[in-house]
Amino acid sequence: MSKGGENTGLVNTIHQDFRTIGGAPVLWPLAFLVFISGFTSFISLRAHGSMVPICFFFTLALFVFYYREFPKPSPALMLVWALFVALIGVAMVRSLDVDYAIGRFSKLVVMSSIALLFWSLANKIPTLSSLRPLLVIAFLIGLFLCLFEGLSDGWLYWLTHDVLRVEATHTANRPVVLVVLFAWPVALALSQLVDQKFVFLLVFLTLVASFTTESQSAQFGGVIAAFILLSSKFFPRLVLWVVGAGGVLAILAFPFVMGAADWTRFGGTSLAAKQTILPRLELWQFVAQKIMEKPLLGYGLEAGRFLPLDGMIQKYFGGTRMHHPHNGIMQVWFEMGLLGAALLALGWGTLVYQIGRLQGLPQRYVLAGMSCILVISAVSHGLWQTWWVSALVMMPFFYAISISSLSSIPVKGAQFSED
Repeated sequence: MSKGGENTGLVNTIHQDFRTIGGAPVLWPLAFLVFISGFTSFISLRAHGSMVPICFFFTLALFVFYYREFPKPSPALMLVWALFVALIGVAMVRSLDVDYAIGRFSKLVVMSSIALLFWSLANKIPTLSSLRPLLVIAFLIGLFLCLFEGLSDGWLYWLTHDVLRVEATHTANRPVVLVVLFAWPVALALSQLVDQKFVFLLVFLTLVASFTTESQSAQFGGVIAAFILLSSKFFPRLVLWVVGAGGVLAILAFPFVMGAADWTRFGGTSLAAKQTILPRLELWQFVAQKIMEKPLLGYGLEAGRFLPLDGMIQKYFGGTRMHHPHNGIMQVWFEMGLLGAALLALGWGTLVYQIGRLQGLPQRYVLAGMSCILVISAVSHGLWQTWWVSALVMMPFFYAISISSLSSIPVKGAQFSED
């Protein structure tokens, strides 16, 4: 087929997808959520986090109205959800500040319930794949904003947030992380629409945009995910085993490794190291020592916000509170102990096993995206922050859009063709 024919086919596909969305009210709140998720975090992280449950509940109401049924999660997913709720419930009761922990527990229960039902909904909406072009378009807007923020030293973030001009580039790191996280399901969606070379271009531009910013966690996660994506093309089973076993080992061994030596000696002496790497290493060493004092059940939910830094030299890490360990693996150990870490390791191993059951491009892109989540969560950010939890809710949904196919349930009011 000529280029002109390919372009015409792509335009027709996109046109048909938008017609499908227009004729299916159950897709409207999802389309809105997909669109704003691409870029709204650069304007308001809080708005992005709050729109996830709002759009979900509208979708759920429309689905029940049209199909007269409630999406039923699989027993396996229900068991995972129940174990998670039980685990954070125990951590809540054992928290150093139960009143604060109750609020966090409630939010996590709501968001995890949304994630559970989101996946169940995604498997029942037959024309979910019609959201692919919108997903790509929204991401391209976000990618442009990411590049713009990096080159302008956070001008847009400074304009829309109450931060000092000199702090804008650093505080804009979290939206950059979301761009890097969402790149992998979006790339998979794009692979359904255009030639693979354009998909690789999207991944390359995402990495370039992240390196114009100060978000080292986004850069690190993006590079590792890109390496996994590329290497899994040639050694799929080997990479799958390395990612699965490596993730489990990292989850179980991280606090022991951090407590085994003074890692700040290997962190470098540059200004960048003193501002980022060394404070993080010093904090992880302190947290590792605290974990060994309560290794079985930890200190309770959000304990880092209330535990004093007694015993830390604080040569590099400033402040009187750590708020959280800036490491998701360490945070699970610190708040939930060995029990939480064991369940997390089991969950990661099970997830990678399920990814291994996929074929071809879906396996590679899902593995890259999930690895990106693990890497970024292991080097930065609080595990229970709303913007991060919202991203974790959205990632499986974006993948569902990327790999979904038509099912036997017709969409009310929608006219579409399977050609």
